[in-house]
Amino acid sequence: MIVSALKDDDVIPHGAFWLSNTHELYSFVSYAQHTIIANDNLAHEMSEEEFDEYLKLVAVVKEDFESLSYNIYNMWMKKMEKDLEKKAVSAVVLSQALPGFMAPESSPFLAKVFSGGVQYKMDDILSFFNTVYWAMKSYFIEMEVINEVIIELLRFVDALCFNDLIMRRISCLGRGHDIEEGSNYLSHLLQAAKLLQLRKNTPDDISIIYEICFALKPIQIQKLISQYYVADYETPIAPNVLQAVADKVKESDSSNSDDLFELVSTDGHFNDPFRNIALRPFSRVEAYVPAWLNLPVIRRIVELVAKNASVQESQSTIGVEEEANGL
Repeated sequence: MIVSALKDDDVIPHGAFWLSNTHELYSFVSYAQHTIIANDNLAHEMSEEEFDEYLKLVAVVKEDFESLSYNIYNMWMKKMEKDLEKKAVSAVVLSQALPGFMAPESSPFLAKVFSGGVQYKMDDILSFFNTVYWAMKSYFIEMEVINEVIIELLRFVDALCFNDLIMRRISCLGRGHDIEEGSNYLSHLLQAAKLLQLRKNTPDDISIIYEICFALKPIQIQKLISQYYVADYETPIAPNVLQAVADKVKESDSSNSDDLFELVSTDGHFNDPFRNIALRPFSRVEAYVPAWLNLPVIRRIVELVAKNASVQESQSTIGVEEEANGL
C-alpha cells in the first residue's frame, strides 16, 4: 500500500491526500447506491441483470472503501505518533523544563521515556501540528475529522510529557485553528505545571494540591514533588510534608510503578472519523475514468451511475416541459 511506504516529510501531506481522496470515492459510491435504491423509475430503466450487477458492485466497493479508509487512517496516525514521540520529550521536557523542576540526566524518570538522539525544540512540535492541520485543510478534509486528528495527537503528547510550556502554546494553536478546548486534552501537562508552582510548605498545602491536580495519580504527584529542586529563596520541603505525600500514595493503593506513567499506545487501533461525518455532495457525475487506469469495477459503476443521472435529468426536463404546457 502506498501509505505504508511513506517516510519523513511525505507522511503528513500524502497521508492527508489519500484520506481525503478515499472519502471522496466513498461518497461517490454511496451516492451511486442511493440514486438507484431511492428512485424506482431509474431502476426500471435498467435491465434486471444490470440492476443486480449494479447493486452487487456498489455493495462490494463501498465495503472496500470503508476498509481502505480505516487502514489508511490507522497507518497515518501511527506514523505521525512515531514521529511525534521522537520529538516531544526532547523538545518539551529537556529543552524547556519548567523552572523549579530539575532532574539529573541519569534519572530513570526521564530514561524510561527518552532515548538519546537529535535534540528538538518547541518550535519543532508547533511546526508539526501546523503541518498536520494545513495538510488536512489543503485537501478539504472535514473539520470534524481535523478536530479528531489534532485531539488524538494532543492526547498522545499529554501522555508523554508533563510540562507547562507546551500546554500554553499548543492551547493557543488550537484556538487559532478552531480546535475547541484543546487544553482539555493536555490536562496532565496543565496540572503538573500547577503542581510545581503551588505552595508545598504544609500538609494542608498538599491537600490543596490533590484537589487542584485531580487528573494526576498520587504516585505521580509524589514523583514530581520528589524531583522538585527548591530554589535559594524558597522554603525547603519539610519531612512531614513529604510524609503526607507518601501517606496519600499508601491510601490510594497506587504504589505500583506501573501507575507512574500514563498509557502511551502506538499500536492501538483508531476509529475511522470519516464514518461519523456526512458524505460529500455530488450534483453531477462525469462519466470519465482515464484509460490508463486499470479500474474495471469503478469504471463500470461510473458508467451505470452516469446512465442513471442521464435518465434522472431527462425526467426532470420532461417534468418542466409538462408544467410549462399546463399538463
